[in-house]
Order: sequence, then structure tokens, then C-alpha cells
Amino acid sequence: MRTPFKYVVKNIFRLFKPLDILKRNKVFKKIVFSENEISKASKLNKDGFVYLDQEINKSTIEKILLNIQEKQTNLGAIKEVQLERRKDFWTRYLDKDVLEGNFNIYNPFLELALSKPIINIVSSSLGEVPILESVQVFHSIGTGDMPKESQLWHRDYDDTRVLKLQIYLSPVLDKDSGPFNFIDGPTSDNFGSMLKTRIDDESKISNYSKHEVLGDTSKAILIETSRCLHMGGRLKKDHERILYTATYVSFPFLHEKDYSHYQSTLTGNESELEKSILYFSKSR
Repeated sequence: MRTPFKYVVKNIFRLFKPLDILKRNKVFKKIVFSENEISKASKLNKDGFVYLDQEINKSTIEKILLNIQEKQTNLGAIKEVQLERRKDFWTRYLDKDVLEGNFNIYNPFLELALSKPIINIVSSSLGEVPILESVQVFHSIGTGDMPKESQLWHRDYDDTRVLKLQIYLSPVLDKDSGPFNFIDGPTSDNFGSMLKTRIDDESKISNYSKHEVLGDTSKAILIETSRCLHMGGRLKKDHERILYTATYVSFPFLHEKDYSHYQSTLTGNESELEKSILYFSKSR
């Protein structure tokens, strides 16, 4: 939502959800934050980003990497059920899991998005229990084409605040591998509200300091993409990159979507906190 009145619109939406908000506030008050989590959330709010390499559970990453190896033996079936084909430069690995009802709290990809340090930092930053809007794994292959869509500099306008956890699931050690790039929050604030979703003229940002995220597998950053200008996935032809993304927003979510594309499946074993986070879930 690009309008400067987006916070007014958000508050109007909240007026129609008093009981939901009361229930979510009770859950939020039960969260116990560590000093490190509060510090990380404070940095996120100040700078628009924070690195979370130490907060990522390595055993969960190992399970995810094994799962990806298995998926890569069945790429044909995965590509047949892509729920979004607008961006032809990547393959979405989790659509098949969602459609088959296998995206639940026992799925390692969802387990990572719900991990305690991540949720606590996001909750502390937002001042409330977040909604997990989506989780996805993108396998990008360089095409040699001109940059387009999310490969151009942009912000995310789905809500007043959009927080994204980005984790490399393959090494991204140089420009050829399509690193995630961003401009920090205070600098991005200078751009104000943008009429166009994407910046297709690189000269408009050439004088601004940029961050290029390079790192090995499990390199992690939590970034407010509704504030920080960012882009990524500009891979050299035939180079590959696998990226995990979990997206969090505050309640209620402003952007209308078909949530069958994102829904996790409830097992009945979720905690109250997990139920609040998995607001768009469906029952088994």
C-alpha cells in the first residue's frame, strides 16, 4: 500500500477486529524476551535490518537441505504445480507441499519460520504477535535477460510493515550468484512514498550506499522490506541460487490475496502462539 495514509487504513481495519486483537494481545504478553532478542529488534527498527546468523537453528537447516535434495530429484512434479508463474526466473519449491497438505508445524521449512528466536525478535519489533504471511523457497537460475520484477530496486507494499527473513540455502559468495542487495532504512527513508512499485532507472539510486549480502549456506538477514529499498536474483547466466524467505506482517493484513497459495495445515498440536502466527491456516 503506497498511500501515506496506510497507517490510518490499518487502524480502521483494526477497529473491526477488537476480539481478535484482544486475544492476540494476551498471547503477546506471555512472550518472554531475552536481552539479545530485544537488542536485535531495536536494531531492526532503527536500521531496517539485522543479521541473524547466530539465531538460525543449524539442525533445522540440515533437515531443510536434505529435504531440498529430495525435492530436486522430483523437480518435474514441483514445476507442474507452480502457483505463481509471473516470475519465470525461479522455481518455487514449497507449492507442492502446500497443495498436498504437508505444510505444517512438522515441516522443517515452517519449523524454521516459527523458531523461538525469530518469532521473539519479530514480535518485539512489531510490538505484537505477527502473522506469518508466507514461507517459500526460491530456486533461481541465471537467464542472461534484463532485470525485471523483484530483480529491480523496489519496496514491498503489501502492508504498513513487512518483515522478511532471508536465508541462503546455497553459497552466495560473489555477484555472479545473485546476492540480495538493499539500502538501509534511514537512507531509504529519503525516497519517501514512491508512485511506482519498482525503480527501473539505476541512476536514481547510484549515489546511495548499498549493502550486498554475501555468505555461505545459512547466511541470514531479517529486513523490513516495506521500508528498505532492495533487489536480488541478478544471477550470471547458468548460475544458481536457492533462497528461503519467510514473510511476517502485523494484524490484520491489508493486502487481499488467495491464501490457498500460502496456507499451512493445522494438526491440532499447535500452541496458542503458533495458532496466532498461523492466522491463515486451514484445518486438516
